[in-house]
Amino acid sequence: MLRAGMHFQVGELDSVVECCQRILLFDDKHTGAYFSLGLALHSLKRLPEAEAAYSAAFRIDPGHTKVVTQLTQLLMEQDRLADIGELLEAAIAHAPQDALLRYNLGLVFMKLGDDDAALRILETAIRINPRLSEAHVQMGLVHSGRNQYDAAIASLVCAMSLDTGNLNIVLRLALTYVEAGRLTEAIAVYERIIAAHPVDTDAHTALGICRLLLGDFRGGWPEYEWRLRTPYMAVPPTAVPRWKGEPLAGKTILLLAEQGFGDAVQFIRYAREIKARGATVILGCRPALSRLLAECEGVDHVVNEGDTAPPFNVEITLLSLPGVLGTTLETIPADVPYIRVPSGAGARAVAEIACCTGVLRVGLVWAGGFHTGSRHRNMVLQQFRDLLDIPGIKFFSLQKGEEAAQLADVDSELITDLAPYLGDFADTAAAIQTLDLVISVDTAVAHVAGALAKPVWTLIPFAPDWRWLLNRNDSPWYPTMRLFRQPAPGHWSSVIAHIAVQLTALVQEQTTTGKTVITDQISLRHFPPY
Repeated sequence: MLRAGMHFQVGELDSVVECCQRILLFDDKHTGAYFSLGLALHSLKRLPEAEAAYSAAFRIDPGHTKVVTQLTQLLMEQDRLADIGELLEAAIAHAPQDALLRYNLGLVFMKLGDDDAALRILETAIRINPRLSEAHVQMGLVHSGRNQYDAAIASLVCAMSLDTGNLNIVLRLALTYVEAGRLTEAIAVYERIIAAHPVDTDAHTALGICRLLLGDFRGGWPEYEWRLRTPYMAVPPTAVPRWKGEPLAGKTILLLAEQGFGDAVQFIRYAREIKARGATVILGCRPALSRLLAECEGVDHVVNEGDTAPPFNVEITLLSLPGVLGTTLETIPADVPYIRVPSGAGARAVAEIACCTGVLRVGLVWAGGFHTGSRHRNMVLQQFRDLLDIPGIKFFSLQKGEEAAQLADVDSELITDLAPYLGDFADTAAAIQTLDLVISVDTAVAHVAGALAKPVWTLIPFAPDWRWLLNRNDSPWYPTMRLFRQPAPGHWSSVIAHIAVQLTALVQEQTTTGKTVITDQISLRHFPPY
């Protein structure tokens, strides 16, 4: 084994394999030889042979911690979670008081989506070793995923007391406070983090989001600027200066879209004010938005992300504009519409909708793109099933992406799929313009409807994105939008029931008045506080 170790140190892996195999010819019970053989074969990417070697070592010595660790790693690389579970259960049978083995088994069940088993196993690990902070953290994550926030917070507080220097645990605790709607406590945690770590970008960004959610725009915008220093929100810089509010007359400015499609639609409203300051306005955005946003008031030229922009003097990201311009809750520029549908856009979708007369024509979106908060905001089509049966309404699906496949589970007579006709957001805007109402989760389609000044009902999770604020059913950003909020985490059924009542009232009013288009007055009339 000494010679095999020397070969390993200098990277002569084939020689390691040869040495170990020679040893095993004379001693087929040599755990160390099987383990070293597995390491060498693993490094050589000869995975089936490596697995066989590790497995042989495990059969000889099930208590060999390094063997279990390496075999687990090999199986993890192949995403073989069930096999990892079997391995760890076999190891636990030989070492029932090993808390770390149980902790790892709990992680496997978390990945498999079996939260009940994960909690049971993690609880056992903690009983064996109450100071295993990682197990407390994972318990917190499982509880959080089940909207059991009090239990999640208790687990994370315990983990934090055991591992006081672990900043990730503190950040996770603060986020859980946010998800639970306990913003005061979240802000206190973020402020403590910043006091100890003054340049922590995550804490500053999250603090900004909390303040914005509370309507404290003056306190929120400066902190929110820290997002541009985080790896997941950073916008690639250009060689020109950032605009900081100085005069723009005679200059060209590049506005850079960032984050999601909806963010770009919401904040392109500021192009009008920038244009009014005498600037030539170039917008950089993703191709799916370029045709629509080229029609936005104040935009002179659109360049697709990745293409070369015309010469410009200064630049700024779109979501930095309200901070530079000093936007407060009272001064949000909410004149709508501020985008127009391009000529000829969405012709086939428009024709499909236009042929349905004498009914309320409603567009539906139940899921957006996947990001950090998508678990809370996204729904499935079946959750809207009760709405589809309301007489006097024709539903049209504006849903795109993988989630559109859920239409296969619903009678096509109840909802028409427009996705084949929606190539970009200009086509989607044309469809929205033809509809009477849009019902959507928090996604880009809701923003497009609001920017077009079309009636839109947006379903908001209990812990909302900052832009929807708290305790109100309207939006200062979009006058024709009404918000339907979850009364508790995960509770969509009561939201759908409330929407069903409102839709039924609209159909009855349409029948009485003969109107086929929802006016702002009709929309407002049907929104008691919720």
